[in-house]
Amino acid sequence: MVHLFSPQIVLSALLAFIRDAPSSSSSATSAGYSPHFDITNGWANLSPYKEADGFGVPKGVPRGCELSQVHILHRHAERYPESSWFDGEGMETFNRKLKSYSSEHNVSVGIGPLAFLKNWKYLLGRDILLATGTATEAVSGAEIWSKYGRMVYRAPPGMAVWDPELNMYPNGTRRATPTFRSTNKQRVLESAKWWLSQSILDSLVALI
Repeated sequence: MVHLFSPQIVLSALLAFIRDAPSSSSSATSAGYSPHFDITNGWANLSPYKEADGFGVPKGVPRGCELSQVHILHRHAERYPESSWFDGEGMETFNRKLKSYSSEHNVSVGIGPLAFLKNWKYLLGRDILLATGTATEAVSGAEIWSKYGRMVYRAPPGMAVWDPELNMYPNGTRRATPTFRSTNKQRVLESAKWWLSQSILDSLVALI
């Protein structure tokens, strides 16, 4: 079979079409979305963490009541793509095809605005937390301490983090040491450590 068009020609034609297309064509697409539309809400497990709108339960503690326990189930934060069978397959496959085509045909796969593909390398890590993920966990842990931890342990004003001296019931009985459980998967364990970093980890480590 004879190939009438090379990938370079097709790519060049496509770029020329996009460049020369009237600008009004893009506005027609955006006009179909709400001004509050956020594309990251449709990224499933790749979407950045966002607070839930709520579950209809009033916030705060009812007057005359106090917290006795707090149970939290927290997922790991933003990470690099996982294994190829999950969300990393598309990017890794693209990288392999790019290298394969370049080596087999001895030509650059991109020209013009896509010329960078000639030397492009896939450098993403795998299955580890992003720097933004560690920040997300630290902020989340600090907020939980501020909202619930201070009330559970009756932290006095000015005490920003948990202290072993707080591990006492009002009647003087010692509390059980706080326990935090995590799997041994790197991104999950690191998430737990960063979640505790701004409130408890420097004072004790009871991470299982």
